[in-house]
Amino acid sequence: TALIADLAYPEPEFEEFLKEQNTRLLVGRKKPKGKDLTKQEKYHNRLIAKFRQPIESLFNWINEKTNIQTASKVRSADGLMLHCWGKLAVAFFLLVFNY
Repeated sequence: TALIADLAYPEPEFEEFLKEQNTRLLVGRKKPKGKDLTKQEKYHNRLIAKFRQPIESLFNWINEKTNIQTASKVRSADGLMLHCWGKLAVAFFLLVFNY
């Protein structure tokens, strides 16, 4: 199994947790200070971006249609779950009926 993530995730504890779950973490390579990325690292980053782009587009569409990120009135974990599932249900409805 593989998890494709952005550059915010590669913390050693998180990577170790994923290894215990038999999951491989795939992230882009950061450019070292004062150096350029190698050709292989640039190719790796393009490949990761090609996998991530449709997912990021879907997340952006959901946020545009439902404003799911605005949850300022949520006061509990149950309220947050209700907020998220409700917004995702609306997004699914909009997707199915082409709104």
